[in-house]
Amino acid sequence: MAWEVMGPVRPFESLTFEQLAEFPRPGMAVPQSFQFSADGRRLWYLFPREGTATLDLWAWDLESARPVNVLQAPHNGEMTLNEELLRERGRMLWDGITRYQIAGDTVLASENGMLYTDCGEGLVPIADSEEAVSPRLLADGRRVLWVQQGDLVMHSLDTGDRYSVTSGASPGLTHGLAEYVAQEELGRLEGFWVSPDMQWVAYAEVDERQVPEFPIVRFHDDRVGVERHRYPLAGRANAEVRLWITPVTGGASLPVAEGSRPGWYLARVLWDSLGNLVFSWLRRDQRQMIWYRWSPERQTAERLWTEEQPTWINLPDDLPRGLLDGTMLFTSERSGFRHLYQFGRDGQIRQLSHGEWEAQAILDVDEHHQVAYVLATGNDGLERQVVAVNWKDRQIRAVTQQTGWHTAMFSPDHRRFVDQVSDETAAPVTRLLSVDGAEAVLIHRIAHGDAQRYGLTVPELVQIAAPDGVMLNAAVYRPTGGPPADGWPLVVAVYGGPRAQRVFRGWGVTADLAAQFLVQQGYLVFKLDGRGSYGRGTAFEAGLHRRLGTVELADQLLGTSWITQHEPVNAGRIGIFGWSYGGYLTLLAMMSEPQVFRVGVAGAPVTDFRWYDTAYTERYLETPAANPDGYRAASVFSRLSGLRGKLLLIHGMIDENVHFRHTAQLIAGLIAEGKDFDTVLLPDSRHAPRGKPTEIFRLRKMLGYFLDNL
Repeated sequence: MAWEVMGPVRPFESLTFEQLAEFPRPGMAVPQSFQFSADGRRLWYLFPREGTATLDLWAWDLESARPVNVLQAPHNGEMTLNEELLRERGRMLWDGITRYQIAGDTVLASENGMLYTDCGEGLVPIADSEEAVSPRLLADGRRVLWVQQGDLVMHSLDTGDRYSVTSGASPGLTHGLAEYVAQEELGRLEGFWVSPDMQWVAYAEVDERQVPEFPIVRFHDDRVGVERHRYPLAGRANAEVRLWITPVTGGASLPVAEGSRPGWYLARVLWDSLGNLVFSWLRRDQRQMIWYRWSPERQTAERLWTEEQPTWINLPDDLPRGLLDGTMLFTSERSGFRHLYQFGRDGQIRQLSHGEWEAQAILDVDEHHQVAYVLATGNDGLERQVVAVNWKDRQIRAVTQQTGWHTAMFSPDHRRFVDQVSDETAAPVTRLLSVDGAEAVLIHRIAHGDAQRYGLTVPELVQIAAPDGVMLNAAVYRPTGGPPADGWPLVVAVYGGPRAQRVFRGWGVTADLAAQFLVQQGYLVFKLDGRGSYGRGTAFEAGLHRRLGTVELADQLLGTSWITQHEPVNAGRIGIFGWSYGGYLTLLAMMSEPQVFRVGVAGAPVTDFRWYDTAYTERYLETPAANPDGYRAASVFSRLSGLRGKLLLIHGMIDENVHFRHTAQLIAGLIAEGKDFDTVLLPDSRHAPRGKPTEIFRLRKMLGYFLDNL
């Protein structure tokens, strides 16, 4: 019996600010965080309680084809600071059971930072686990390893006893945690890794004592005080990281050979199927990455392969897969597009997929049939599809057929996978598919979960030719009915920064309720993924190198010009808004092109990249010492005199990512220039505003600014 949910007809055709602030967005209350049981008989996942953002744990019984509600969120009190920051790093907006792990018959679940276990007798809290960071349930289902006060601690679920696995942590020196830039910019949230046989744990020793603390004052509640975050500014000192290994049972730690490279980033770490530790170091300028394999038995490291790029290396979204024959599969951009490769026992590298598309991640490896399943881009980057690559004959076969945006999770026997797919016309549908296409079991769909039923406008996806002939993807949201005599007012919704994609053939592009609200108020809304955005190859991104704020702004201007030529737009009523990098580009547009953009809303903007972190900023701009002209040109402070239109600034005052410092100094600069502007401060918000009252207020101010001024 599949879940089918039917809601009222056209509930969003006249959006209110209360609806805009609701989470999840329409059509997005779907299963997530899938995991198959080891025997392949159950499919675990999280699913929100009806009408809420509270996630519970469910299981789909593959024999009876029925869903079972396994665990409900226990509603444990106030969120811990560690949990708050972890959710920021993962951009997590859900509540309830936000993370879970399964080992045998044991479930480990986390809610608001408190840990719970279910060993078959119901959900039981783990005493004094509020300060546990990065908990890991071991494969035996009887032990949990976590970081507490900077050191690794083992907890027994049978006896409740605990013992220290590492020791010696102190302020600024931790064992088993990932440093800030690893979590925020390098996609590595974890800082320790347990071997498959549960004999060893490798861990990162992070020394941040040379990284200055950035103070953030909390004014908004009874916990008035100062948070101190070690934040490495561009060109300044980074954390020093070393890789160690120690017995899971405790004892002396051993340094991993090649486990230290001063000034480099520890990028990726994993254990392969043969019990070897595999890891990579990324040079600080991010143009070279070296992979190593280390054997606990021999305690020696073997250099595997090296990645190099003339601009920067995009870290993979997946991990290499070690095969039983000693070879490894991995993805790399060395051809200009991310593709699948095999590292042989002879040290040679074979490219297994080719073409102007990307194999973005390895999803599963079937060694018996010598097939790797990968997530691939399609249709000029607008789609994601699952394809099978045979590494013996290098044949590539399409596994998914439906047009749209797919995500997938494979079963342990490699015969089936969970496919969740949507397009711009309909909400995600979740099915269990066979890899040969012979089986399809519906797990979840929203009955009549399409744009027309919801009362939403489907944007048209278009392509625009850049001057060099490169095609840029864009989305056009048109109001219903004909335009007024003087044309529609236009609002450009922008992000525009590297490694992001805002235009795609998926439901998320339609479920953008801010765009839908403006359309309902008679505004045409336009989005464009310019050069630098994700999934189009290294040449498409490389134009940003050493000159942020140039190519991206030029492409947004190109798109704005194109839409005014192809749609009945009032050229005197053009506005722009964005958050984070989009806020930064909004400021550049308002100050550099005031004759085009009359109204702008900039949320949490970077205003000077000298004040942003090392790993992100130096990837694109290098260091301030190496590229002073690039930093100067990228700063908004050299353009303040150009502001003429109406500008609204919005920023969270406890934002530990883009510090409120950016907006505060912009305010001071605009005052000195005699410029008029408006400001909205969110005292209890970090980089991603949360909570319905805050979101109602933010959206009312942001969107109302266009209604009042454009």
